[in-house]
Amino acid sequence: MPMRLHLPTITVILASAALATACGSSPSSAPAVHPATRICKASQLKIALTHSAVAAGNIGGYLGFTNTSGSACRLTGWPILVGVTASGSTSRAATVLTTMFGPFGLKAAPVVTLKPRALAEAAFQGSDVPKSDSVCPPSYRYLRVTPPGSTSTVQLSAFLPTLGTYMPACRTPIVVSPVVPSADLYKP
Repeated sequence: MPMRLHLPTITVILASAALATACGSSPSSAPAVHPATRICKASQLKIALTHSAVAAGNIGGYLGFTNTSGSACRLTGWPILVGVTASGSTSRAATVLTTMFGPFGLKAAPVVTLKPRALAEAAFQGSDVPKSDSVCPPSYRYLRVTPPGSTSTVQLSAFLPTLGTYMPACRTPIVVSPVVPSADLYKP
């Protein structure tokens, strides 16, 4: 004799199967419930220039985001990066998936979960080659950095140790990659 199920029973079976699929478990096992990881607040991040690089007229580096809090948080997307000259002129970086300094192979911005004391980074790039035969305008003295999902800005020195000078403002805009796990960027 065929088994007859009532509509409420079918609903419970389908909901259990959907939950099990989403949680990566079978319907017979109890799924683990994890609260959503919150977006990192600027106040729980240490933001710094973690690496500078020079290659064939390309100048840039990595912006580091270290979780200084006692709980995990997440970053997704691009930081807002603005170059500021000594006179106060600004140039906002354009967003790209990759720069000459990485990350490579991205098709979209990843969701980066930062455990306490973990580091995520975004690469940025500019140029020290002037437009046509002109000279470069004054260099950027500061970099204003706003983490993804935040409105709080941190101002960093735009001095690039590898180049031994401030970030050139020769070709604008600067470009910046999305935030990625630190291990995804090359460090010589």
